[in-house]
Amino acid sequence: MIYTLQGLRALAMLGIFLFHSGLLLNGTFPVTFFFILSGFVLYYTKFNTVDNMDFKQSIRWAFMKMGPFYIIHVITFLLSIIIRWEWINNMETSILLKRIIIDLLLIQSFFKEDAFIFNNLAWFLSVIFILYLVSIPIIKLIKKIKLNKLIMFIYLILITQYILNLINIMNMGDLYLYSNPLYRLLDFCLGMIVAKLFIKNKFEIKNYNRCEIEIVVTFILMYVISFFVDTRCSYYSLLFIIALYIFSYENGCISKLLKCRILQNLAKISFEFYMVHELILILFRRVFSNLNYNWLIKNIIICIPSLIISLIISKLINKYITQNIKGNYRSDGIWGKRYGVN
Repeated sequence: MIYTLQGLRALAMLGIFLFHSGLLLNGTFPVTFFFILSGFVLYYTKFNTVDNMDFKQSIRWAFMKMGPFYIIHVITFLLSIIIRWEWINNMETSILLKRIIIDLLLIQSFFKEDAFIFNNLAWFLSVIFILYLVSIPIIKLIKKIKLNKLIMFIYLILITQYILNLINIMNMGDLYLYSNPLYRLLDFCLGMIVAKLFIKNKFEIKNYNRCEIEIVVTFILMYVISFFVDTRCSYYSLLFIIALYIFSYENGCISKLLKCRILQNLAKISFEFYMVHELILILFRRVFSNLNYNWLIKNIIICIPSLIISLIISKLINKYITQNIKGNYRSDGIWGKRYGVN
């Protein structure tokens, strides 16, 4: 396990919460980071175990990998029915049935108009599931490509992302990017390529402290610029892949902060927190709907109990559901040896 990446995962999780709570503006960047990080971690943990997996085994692995996540998806789906009942009750029966089906099948990310339904954040799980289905063949492919060519692929992916974003920004076409699995596959592949470069120790780094500080300063500057320039999805992609490569070595001063116990514990429940927090925010917005304060104070009042309750629920789900399901999968010795579940 690379603990600095866990720390970054926790910070990204908190960033998404602050964005959804209204306290962080222009805060969609953690989503891009999560997809790049997912690709990195998956390649890093699986590249030694994929060679003997055929297509059928890779598909089965993807379904088994999604098992704990899908249980949480069902839980938050049921919770969303209770919390968002007024919205659901006003929906036409045919539309409601359609949305229930595509949500439970985790295919909502293919539908632009229905990507954000019930528990809005389930779209992320829909995309991840699709990426898992193709991840093993992609890992095999990346393993075969020479390092110098991989760097060229990074350039091509980044250029493709920036061109697609530019088309959107200039209103040259109604491109569906943010929750599009094909677009997010580019982020996913970036993470995988950087993982191979890290494993092969492609670049020599002489001063980790300076590199980490420069990454943080650059991110702050880019964030400030985002208030004046329309940036969209891939704005931070290049910076994020550089950051993943540098921080994975865990040698700088900021890396020490990222490895602190609080961030490590938050990272362990990051997925559960991601899936529940917006529903809890919706609930507390109703509770405090009559508060006559300005938006900042009102959002802070809503944010604090929402954060606490979300953390408690996430911890309970992780302890009594996620860990139990993962434990059952790993206890299957024959299946584990054959398919390499982790």
